[in-house]
Amino acid sequence: MKAVWQGRKTPLQMGLRPTGLDGWLDSPCLFGDKTRVQTQCALKAQLLETHRHDIFAQLPGSEEAISELSACISKVKGSVLTTPTEPELISAGRQVSDDLLLLAPDANTEEWVLRAALLAFPSHWLLHEKIGRPMAEIHAPVPFYAERLESPVNRFFHSMQPDVISVRLNWTLQVGNGLFTPHPSEDRIDRAEDIPSQLYLRAERQTFRKLTETGWIVFGISTHLAPLSLWSYQPDALAELRDAVAVLSPEMKDYRGTHRYEAAFHKYVDSITR
Repeated sequence: MKAVWQGRKTPLQMGLRPTGLDGWLDSPCLFGDKTRVQTQCALKAQLLETHRHDIFAQLPGSEEAISELSACISKVKGSVLTTPTEPELISAGRQVSDDLLLLAPDANTEEWVLRAALLAFPSHWLLHEKIGRPMAEIHAPVPFYAERLESPVNRFFHSMQPDVISVRLNWTLQVGNGLFTPHPSEDRIDRAEDIPSQLYLRAERQTFRKLTETGWIVFGISTHLAPLSLWSYQPDALAELRDAVAVLSPEMKDYRGTHRYEAAFHKYVDSITR
Protein backbone atom coordinates (compact mmCIF):
# COMPACT_ATOMS: atom_id res chain seq x y z
CA MET A 1 0.00 0.00 0.00
CA LYS A 2 1.49 3.32 -1.08
CA ALA A 3 1.47 5.77 1.80
CA VAL A 4 -0.37 9.05 1.23
CA TRP A 5 2.74 11.12 1.89
CA GLN A 6 4.89 9.38 -0.72
CA GLY A 7 5.71 11.44 -3.77
CA ARG A 8 4.56 14.74 -2.27
CA LYS A 9 7.39 17.25 -2.31
CA THR A 10 5.79 19.99 -0.24
CA PRO A 11 2.82 20.33 2.13
CA LEU A 12 1.84 23.53 0.27
CA GLN A 13 0.56 22.32 -3.06
CA MET A 14 -2.98 22.13 -4.42
CA GLY A 15 -2.62 18.73 -6.11
CA LEU A 16 -6.14 18.80 -7.54
CA ARG A 17 -7.68 16.06 -9.63
CA PRO A 18 -11.23 15.52 -10.90
CA THR A 19 -13.63 13.02 -9.39
CA GLY A 20 -17.12 11.87 -10.23
CA LEU A 21 -20.30 12.25 -8.22
CA ASP A 22 -19.63 8.89 -6.59
CA GLY A 23 -16.37 10.31 -5.22
CA TRP A 24 -17.91 13.42 -3.70
CA LEU A 25 -19.09 12.39 -0.22
CA ASP A 26 -18.66 9.48 2.21
CA SER A 27 -15.53 8.20 0.49
CA PRO A 28 -14.11 4.85 1.63
CA CYS A 29 -11.49 5.07 4.33
CA LEU A 30 -8.02 5.67 2.93
CA PHE A 31 -6.67 3.26 5.54
CA GLY A 32 -9.18 0.44 5.23
CA ASP A 33 -11.49 1.19 8.17
CA LYS A 34 -14.88 0.04 6.86
CA THR A 35 -16.71 1.57 9.82
CA ARG A 36 -15.34 5.10 9.32
CA VAL A 37 -18.48 6.64 7.80
CA GLN A 38 -20.87 5.19 10.39
CA THR A 39 -18.56 6.00 13.30
CA GLN A 40 -18.03 9.59 12.21
CA CYS A 41 -21.72 10.20 11.52
CA ALA A 42 -22.47 9.00 15.05
CA LEU A 43 -19.73 11.21 16.51
CA LYS A 44 -21.05 14.19 14.55
CA ALA A 45 -24.52 13.62 16.02
CA GLN A 46 -22.99 13.47 19.50
CA LEU A 47 -21.04 16.67 18.95
CA LEU A 48 -24.20 18.43 17.81
CA GLU A 49 -25.59 17.66 21.25
CA THR A 50 -22.51 18.69 23.23
CA HIS A 51 -20.61 21.24 21.09
CA ARG A 52 -23.12 22.69 18.64
CA HIS A 53 -21.83 26.24 19.08
CA ASP A 54 -18.34 25.04 18.19
CA ILE A 55 -19.19 23.07 15.05
CA PHE A 56 -22.10 24.93 13.43
CA ALA A 57 -22.34 28.47 12.08
CA GLN A 58 -24.57 30.09 9.48
CA LEU A 59 -24.71 33.71 8.38
CA PRO A 60 -27.83 35.42 6.98
CA GLY A 61 -28.15 35.11 3.22
CA SER A 62 -26.85 31.56 3.05
CA GLU A 63 -30.25 29.87 3.09
CA GLU A 64 -30.61 29.49 -0.69
CA ALA A 65 -27.17 27.90 -1.10
CA ILE A 66 -27.82 25.57 1.84
CA SER A 67 -31.10 24.42 0.26
CA GLU A 68 -29.28 23.80 -3.01
CA LEU A 69 -26.60 21.79 -1.20
CA SER A 70 -29.28 19.81 0.65
CA ALA A 71 -30.91 18.94 -2.68
CA CYS A 72 -27.55 17.78 -4.05
CA ILE A 73 -27.02 15.54 -1.03
CA SER A 74 -30.54 14.13 -1.38
CA LYS A 75 -29.73 13.02 -4.92
CA VAL A 76 -26.66 11.16 -3.64
CA LYS A 77 -28.24 9.68 -0.51
CA GLY A 78 -31.71 9.06 -1.91
CA SER A 79 -33.33 11.36 0.64
CA VAL A 80 -32.36 13.85 3.32
CA LEU A 81 -34.35 13.83 6.50
CA THR A 82 -35.25 17.33 7.61
CA THR A 83 -36.20 18.34 11.12
CA PRO A 84 -38.32 21.50 11.45
CA THR A 85 -36.64 22.33 14.75
CA GLU A 86 -33.08 22.46 13.40
CA PRO A 87 -31.32 24.37 10.59
CA GLU A 88 -31.34 22.74 7.17
CA LEU A 89 -27.54 22.57 7.03
CA ILE A 90 -27.49 20.45 10.19
CA SER A 91 -30.15 18.11 8.81
CA ALA A 92 -28.20 17.71 5.57
CA GLY A 93 -24.86 17.40 7.34
CA ARG A 94 -26.12 14.59 9.55
CA GLN A 95 -26.48 12.40 6.46
CA VAL A 96 -22.78 12.34 5.57
CA SER A 97 -19.50 11.90 7.38
CA ASP A 98 -17.90 14.85 5.57
CA ASP A 99 -17.68 18.29 7.09
CA LEU A 100 -19.48 20.80 4.87
CA LEU A 101 -18.41 24.42 4.40
CA LEU A 102 -20.04 26.95 2.08
CA LEU A 103 -18.01 29.73 0.46
CA ALA A 104 -19.48 32.74 -1.34
CA PRO A 105 -17.78 35.37 -3.51
CA ASP A 106 -17.62 38.85 -2.05
CA ALA A 107 -19.17 41.25 -4.55
CA ASN A 108 -16.70 44.04 -3.74
CA THR A 109 -13.38 42.24 -3.30
CA GLU A 110 -14.01 39.05 -5.33
CA GLU A 111 -12.57 37.10 -2.40
CA TRP A 112 -14.27 33.90 -1.27
CA VAL A 113 -15.85 34.14 2.16
CA LEU A 114 -16.90 31.39 4.57
CA ARG A 115 -20.64 31.92 5.08
CA ALA A 116 -21.88 28.67 6.62
CA ALA A 117 -20.41 25.45 7.95
CA LEU A 118 -21.01 22.24 9.82
CA LEU A 119 -17.47 21.41 10.95
CA ALA A 120 -17.42 18.48 13.34
CA PHE A 121 -13.77 17.55 12.89
CA PRO A 122 -11.66 20.73 12.85
CA SER A 123 -7.91 20.40 12.83
CA HIS A 124 -6.65 23.15 15.11
CA TRP A 125 -8.99 25.96 14.16
CA LEU A 126 -12.13 27.49 15.65
CA LEU A 127 -15.15 27.93 13.41
CA HIS A 128 -16.55 30.94 15.28
CA GLU A 129 -13.25 32.76 14.66
CA LYS A 130 -13.32 32.05 10.89
CA ILE A 131 -16.97 32.45 9.89
CA GLY A 132 -17.53 35.54 7.75
CA ARG A 133 -13.86 35.84 6.86
CA PRO A 134 -12.23 35.51 3.42
CA MET A 135 -9.90 32.64 2.60
CA ALA A 136 -6.77 34.76 3.00
CA GLU A 137 -7.69 35.62 6.59
CA ILE A 138 -8.79 32.10 7.40
CA HIS A 139 -5.41 30.76 6.30
CA ALA A 140 -3.33 33.58 7.75
CA PRO A 141 -1.78 31.27 10.41
CA VAL A 142 -0.58 28.83 7.72
CA PRO A 143 3.08 29.62 6.93
CA PHE A 144 3.66 30.79 3.35
CA TYR A 145 0.00 30.45 2.34
CA ALA A 146 -0.13 34.05 1.12
CA GLU A 147 3.03 33.66 -0.96
CA ARG A 148 2.38 30.22 -2.44
CA LEU A 149 -1.30 29.34 -2.41
CA GLU A 150 -3.50 32.42 -2.08
CA SER A 151 -3.42 33.38 -5.77
CA PRO A 152 -3.72 29.81 -7.14
CA VAL A 153 -6.65 29.11 -4.81
CA ASN A 154 -8.50 32.28 -5.85
CA ARG A 155 -7.92 31.55 -9.55
CA PHE A 156 -9.17 28.01 -9.12
CA PHE A 157 -12.31 29.08 -7.26
CA HIS A 158 -13.23 31.68 -9.85
CA SER A 159 -12.59 29.32 -12.78
CA MET A 160 -14.53 26.36 -11.34
CA GLN A 161 -17.35 25.07 -13.49
CA PRO A 162 -20.66 24.19 -11.81
CA ASP A 163 -20.98 20.62 -10.59
CA VAL A 164 -17.48 19.63 -11.71
CA ILE A 165 -16.03 18.09 -8.57
CA SER A 166 -12.33 18.32 -7.72
CA VAL A 167 -10.46 16.56 -4.93
CA ARG A 168 -7.15 17.00 -3.16
CA LEU A 169 -5.41 15.26 -0.27
CA ASN A 170 -3.83 16.94 2.72
CA TRP A 171 -2.08 15.19 5.59
CA THR A 172 -0.34 15.83 8.88
CA LEU A 173 0.74 13.96 12.00
CA GLN A 174 -0.92 14.27 15.37
CA VAL A 175 -0.52 12.81 18.84
CA GLY A 176 -3.55 10.68 19.64
CA ASN A 177 -6.62 9.76 17.65
CA GLY A 178 -8.84 12.78 18.32
CA LEU A 179 -11.14 13.85 15.48
CA PHE A 180 -12.65 16.90 17.15
CA THR A 181 -9.47 18.89 17.69
CA PRO A 182 -10.21 22.63 17.54
CA HIS A 183 -7.22 23.32 19.78
CA PRO A 184 -3.67 21.97 19.31
CA SER A 185 -2.86 19.16 21.69
CA GLU A 186 -0.13 19.62 24.25
CA ASP A 187 0.37 15.87 24.59
CA ARG A 188 3.84 14.59 23.81
CA ILE A 189 5.49 11.35 22.78
CA ASP A 190 8.95 11.04 24.29
CA ARG A 191 9.60 7.31 23.90
CA ALA A 192 10.30 5.75 20.51
CA GLU A 193 8.39 2.60 21.42
CA ASP A 194 5.19 4.64 21.84
CA ILE A 195 5.29 6.06 18.33
CA PRO A 196 3.46 3.22 16.49
CA SER A 197 0.42 3.32 18.76
CA GLN A 198 0.26 7.00 19.75
CA LEU A 199 1.35 8.95 16.64
CA TYR A 200 -1.40 9.13 14.04
CA LEU A 201 -1.49 10.11 10.41
CA ARG A 202 -4.41 12.46 9.83
CA ALA A 203 -5.42 12.79 6.19
CA GLU A 204 -8.07 15.14 4.85
CA ARG A 205 -9.69 14.27 1.54
CA GLN A 206 -10.94 17.69 0.48
CA THR A 207 -13.55 18.16 -2.25
CA PHE A 208 -14.67 21.28 -4.10
CA ARG A 209 -17.98 21.67 -5.93
CA LYS A 210 -19.51 24.87 -7.30
CA LEU A 211 -23.29 24.88 -7.03
CA THR A 212 -25.20 25.50 -10.28
CA GLU A 213 -27.86 27.95 -9.12
CA THR A 214 -26.13 30.07 -6.48
CA GLY A 215 -22.53 29.75 -7.67
CA TRP A 216 -21.39 29.12 -4.08
CA ILE A 217 -18.66 26.58 -3.44
CA VAL A 218 -19.14 23.52 -1.26
CA PHE A 219 -15.87 22.64 0.46
CA GLY A 220 -16.11 19.11 1.82
CA ILE A 221 -13.62 17.61 4.26
CA SER A 222 -13.45 13.86 4.78
CA THR A 223 -11.12 13.03 7.67
CA HIS A 224 -9.17 9.76 7.90
CA LEU A 225 -7.02 8.62 10.83
CA ALA A 226 -4.60 5.73 11.30
CA PRO A 227 -1.79 4.97 13.77
CA LEU A 228 1.69 4.69 12.32
CA SER A 229 1.66 1.03 13.30
CA LEU A 230 -0.28 0.52 10.06
CA TRP A 231 2.97 1.12 8.18
CA SER A 232 5.29 -0.74 10.55
CA TYR A 233 6.00 -3.27 7.80
CA GLN A 234 7.02 -0.46 5.41
CA PRO A 235 10.19 0.97 6.94
CA ASP A 236 11.15 2.71 3.70
CA ALA A 237 7.86 4.59 3.65
CA LEU A 238 8.30 5.61 7.29
CA ALA A 239 11.83 6.76 6.54
CA GLU A 240 10.44 8.95 3.77
CA LEU A 241 7.89 10.37 6.20
CA ARG A 242 10.64 11.06 8.77
CA ASP A 243 12.62 12.90 6.11
CA ALA A 244 9.55 14.88 5.03
CA VAL A 245 9.07 16.06 8.61
CA ALA A 246 12.77 16.82 9.05
CA VAL A 247 12.93 19.16 6.04
CA LEU A 248 9.90 21.24 7.01
CA SER A 249 10.68 24.89 7.55
CA PRO A 250 10.95 26.09 11.17
CA GLU A 251 7.71 28.02 10.66
CA MET A 252 5.87 24.94 9.41
CA LYS A 253 7.28 22.80 12.22
CA ASP A 254 6.03 25.30 14.76
CA TYR A 255 2.61 25.43 13.06
CA ARG A 256 2.33 21.64 13.05
CA GLY A 257 3.75 21.14 16.52
CA THR A 258 6.37 18.61 15.45
CA HIS A 259 8.37 19.26 18.64
CA ARG A 260 5.87 17.08 20.51
CA TYR A 261 6.94 13.91 18.71
CA GLU A 262 9.81 14.49 16.26
CA ALA A 263 12.72 13.23 18.39
CA ALA A 264 10.92 10.02 19.35
CA PHE A 265 9.75 9.54 15.78
CA HIS A 266 13.32 9.77 14.47
CA LYS A 267 14.48 7.22 17.03
CA TYR A 268 11.67 4.85 16.12
CA VAL A 269 12.35 5.00 12.39
CA ASP A 270 16.09 4.57 12.99
CA SER A 271 15.34 1.45 15.04
CA ILE A 272 13.40 -0.25 12.23
CA THR A 273 15.62 0.78 9.33
CA ARG A 274 18.98 -0.37 10.67
